[in-house]
Amino acid sequence: MKNWENLKFFGFLLTTIFCINYKIGLKNFEYFINFCYRMKRVLNLFLAVLLVCTVNGLGDLKAQSNNKVAQLEKLSAIENNPQKTIRKQTAAIRHSLKTAAFAESVELFGCMTYSSKWSTSENGEFGIYSFPAEEGTTFTPVKTAADFNLSAAVYADGKFCGYRVTTYGSTVYGVNYYLFDTDGWTRDIQQTLKASYDNYPISLAYDSKTKTIYGQFMSEAGTTRLCTVDLLTGQPTQVASTGDRMYFTLSFDKEGTLYGIADDGNLYTINTATGTAASIGATGIMPSNSQSATIDLNTGKMYWAAINNKLQSALYEVNLDNGKASLVSDYDETVVLLGLYTVPPAAAHQAPAAVDKLSVNYTSPERLDANITFTAPDKTFEGDKLEGSLEVSIYVDHQKLTLENATVVAGAEFSTPYTFTEGTHKVEAFVSNAEGDGVKSKIEIYAGVDSPAAVGNLQFTLEDNHATISWEAPVNGANGGHFDAELLKYILVRYPGNDTINAEYTATVFTEDLPDVLGNYYYTVTAVAEKVGVATESNRIRFGSAFKGEFKETFDHASALDIFTIIDANEDGKTWAWINNAAGSDQLDKNADDWIITPPIELGTDYLYKLSFKTKGYGEFYTESFSTAFGSENTVEGMLNALGDYTVSGDTYLEKSSVIEVQEAGTYYFGFHHTSQGMYLLYIDDIVIEPFIPTTAPDSVTDFTAIPDPTGVLKAVLTFKAPTKAINGDELTTLSKIEILKEGNVILTENEVEKGKEYSFTVDGVQGMNHYNVIVYDEQGRGRDAEKSVFIGTDIPQHVQNLIASWDDENDQAALLTWDAPAETGANGGFINPEELTYNYGTYLFGSIIDMATGIKETSYLMTTAGLTKQTYTQGYICAVSAGGKGAYTPFGIMLGTPLAFPFAESFAQGNVSTETWSVATVGGDDTWGMYQNGGSLDAQDEDNGYAMLVNKKAEADDSRLESPIINIAGQDKLTLEFYLHTENAELTVETTVNGTIYEAASEALRSDGSNEWTKVSLPLDQLAGNKRIQLGFRGKTEKAGARIAIDNITLTSGSTGIADNTADNSSIYSEGRNIILTGLNGVQVTVYSLDGKTITNASLHTDYEVIPMQHAGCYLVHTEKGVTKVLVK
Repeated sequence: MKNWENLKFFGFLLTTIFCINYKIGLKNFEYFINFCYRMKRVLNLFLAVLLVCTVNGLGDLKAQSNNKVAQLEKLSAIENNPQKTIRKQTAAIRHSLKTAAFAESVELFGCMTYSSKWSTSENGEFGIYSFPAEEGTTFTPVKTAADFNLSAAVYADGKFCGYRVTTYGSTVYGVNYYLFDTDGWTRDIQQTLKASYDNYPISLAYDSKTKTIYGQFMSEAGTTRLCTVDLLTGQPTQVASTGDRMYFTLSFDKEGTLYGIADDGNLYTINTATGTAASIGATGIMPSNSQSATIDLNTGKMYWAAINNKLQSALYEVNLDNGKASLVSDYDETVVLLGLYTVPPAAAHQAPAAVDKLSVNYTSPERLDANITFTAPDKTFEGDKLEGSLEVSIYVDHQKLTLENATVVAGAEFSTPYTFTEGTHKVEAFVSNAEGDGVKSKIEIYAGVDSPAAVGNLQFTLEDNHATISWEAPVNGANGGHFDAELLKYILVRYPGNDTINAEYTATVFTEDLPDVLGNYYYTVTAVAEKVGVATESNRIRFGSAFKGEFKETFDHASALDIFTIIDANEDGKTWAWINNAAGSDQLDKNADDWIITPPIELGTDYLYKLSFKTKGYGEFYTESFSTAFGSENTVEGMLNALGDYTVSGDTYLEKSSVIEVQEAGTYYFGFHHTSQGMYLLYIDDIVIEPFIPTTAPDSVTDFTAIPDPTGVLKAVLTFKAPTKAINGDELTTLSKIEILKEGNVILTENEVEKGKEYSFTVDGVQGMNHYNVIVYDEQGRGRDAEKSVFIGTDIPQHVQNLIASWDDENDQAALLTWDAPAETGANGGFINPEELTYNYGTYLFGSIIDMATGIKETSYLMTTAGLTKQTYTQGYICAVSAGGKGAYTPFGIMLGTPLAFPFAESFAQGNVSTETWSVATVGGDDTWGMYQNGGSLDAQDEDNGYAMLVNKKAEADDSRLESPIINIAGQDKLTLEFYLHTENAELTVETTVNGTIYEAASEALRSDGSNEWTKVSLPLDQLAGNKRIQLGFRGKTEKAGARIAIDNITLTSGSTGIADNTADNSSIYSEGRNIILTGLNGVQVTVYSLDGKTITNASLHTDYEVIPMQHAGCYLVHTEKGVTKVLVK
């Protein structure tokens, strides 16, 4: 198998893998390409950034909430050692209204959806952060919550609105709109919109002059458009088309002029009626990814939280006259900030102050009709005297009321009737004059009959087994509303067990005696009047002795885990918890080593016990592994008795069980050990331990065998001896019957049974694995089970043997596959008819092996490919097929494609390869060859800033082969390989293959002198003459950490001299500028090749000084009758 790391086609392969991982399939991929075409520059820009993110490891491909298809995806960490961002730890900051028209300094706010300092990219500290518009930015959290993982956002007059768009590939799967009240940051509105590009926002802005949200949205037609946004629903309405220009930011000034920073890095003004734009000038920054800007209404300055096309983020001030961006602060992290804003002044100087005594007065406490009242201000915001008529505005739950009388005289009382719906409401009121809106006043009320608030001072005490619970009655409603205290009753529930012990209790003290069952006991008390209040939970007290002989846990409540022992054995911070009404071990991408152990259970020797439980995983793509055990201590070391090893996948619960026999009576614990490697989530539920079989019942049968029919007939012979003793060792008296079960169903009963007698029965089976169970009965009932599994019928074959892929003599894009038939016994030890075997050839596509050819009768197959434009490492599989089914696949791999022309050279210039395609075979260890540039203690031998190297990083033995492209050597009688070698505590062996699969050593183990100098290696390969093509293999072996092998300046040429440092006589070949200079070669035929074998020029020289101009810089091979010289043109 090949390792493709660090090779030239890495970007291409990652793009291919991206398509496969998203499982879009060929049909959907075609749609994706067509969609990209329709989106033109918009999606081209998105995809360009996606490729940058993919190649550099910046794209969070696991994220399910993708911001703007690809370009606006959340970034993942770009630092080698991400750490938690150091924040100023403050309480939640509420937006206080400014007390003056202009603030002394500008404080910015924004929704942070990504930071390179977060510990993970999918569970980041999403939220609203504040920071000063000055150098040395420090972000202070205002409110953090998962709700703030948004795709676009905007501040709108005390409200913060945003969208979260969920995409997968090119498909929009969900669009949600949110409205938050910035006074307390409650989420007041959540709306689900149609999953469509028509509802996909790019950027948003709020016009304070018209009180309207605008946004640029995508469209199903593939263009962008300017829309207004309904504040309460989030629904966009198109105003005008904006073509294919994308605005990364939108911002309004106080005069209502809309500004946008576009994908070309220019600042524009945008006509909100027509969508037409006028360029102001270049910002000097080329933006990419999600970002935002705002115009501070106090100062008129535009601030831009930018991310450039190198994914660097910083705060800029943008000149609205010429568009130029000036750096304000360069962050020490990469940050995505959406909905950037400043808090505007509460009102203009001469606008009214806030209304006073805003209240809601009901005609009676339980009614919904009420009067909203306040006293109008008699002062302006600045404190001057306010006179005359004022316009009244009242909002309920952010929606403006239509008032019959919408005016009030300054200083006068105002009242208007309004009928609420039952529930919690926000009421906002302000008055306006010619100078503008006054300061807003806001209250939160509850209309209608409320539920009682939680009980107070709930206490649980225990004396012996006598429990006392006391509490204080609620006075207010849960939401500040009214309830009838005369109706108060209480619901009392005891845990564990979720037992309702009284549903209509009227006192505030309750007593009872607890049962002697082990548990972490506590109570909940819920007040009830017209409505049911919220439950209050008491303190917990552990009480009770070990469970007696049986135990059951359904995990219906989180408190179930209180009496279990949970051990995070690998101390990675992830372990068992209560998840989805079960015990769950969430270990996403980590290796599990976690125990959950039952409370103590007293077991005796009178019974065999049965442990049963249900288990499942998370989806078919994750296979979870775990085991069960028991012992006399609730520790890892105490789990001495293994019970079972299990694997499970899928979302459906499966039942598992084990039979337990204890050798002496005592207290025992049962453990579940999660051991999955890099999987996800394991569930355990409905654990039951109960008596199963009395130990006075018959023991299991002995000498039990199950022999399938040797000719493949669907039958088996079961042979066994009836027991003579009971499970506890006592002598049995009589036996009543024997039952034989298949897959849990009785298929045969024998009623004439003798102790110790041998019995043999022929039973039917089905093609495949069959499970049989034999149970013996006496007057005590069923005895101990004896179980056997046997494969019946024609078995599936084992894997084929000695599979070899070899280059086809005629077709460069084909390989001849040969193999030997599998072993004559099947994979399960069953019958195989060798004469009926056929074979399938398969290839790996979209996550599984797909058979491309079936029914192959010979042990060879000519595998062909088509349309290879470059050498490609091709993988496939061969499996044998019998009447019983397909056997295991055996893999192969081989490089195919047109061989490179001879002579061959590779110098790894700039840490890359110029010849295609190189590959890496990992023979042993984890470290592999890679391409390197100058740095550290080693520079390229030929001064081209590149070489190949294998470095041991883990102090474990490494064995890795760097394999060259296929090289055409047809017609070459002599071959010489030359290269430069550097080793430190390592050795290199040159290997070659003439069939594409089997590599043979062509040199002894090679070492350099150990210094930082390069050692030249010249190796004759004349033994390969006569072959059509070859590959070179450079097999490196290291054992110590820090050991390394480097190679550079490889050439394969004809003749015994190969490439010298220059020519061997008075002639010379060298470069000067963009020219190749040849001296002393009058009358010689010269051919110049590029490193990929292409002929650049072919000429006969007529003087002793010739100049060959080269169009491009690079490395070239100059071939003359005297040999080959490599020339580097700079």
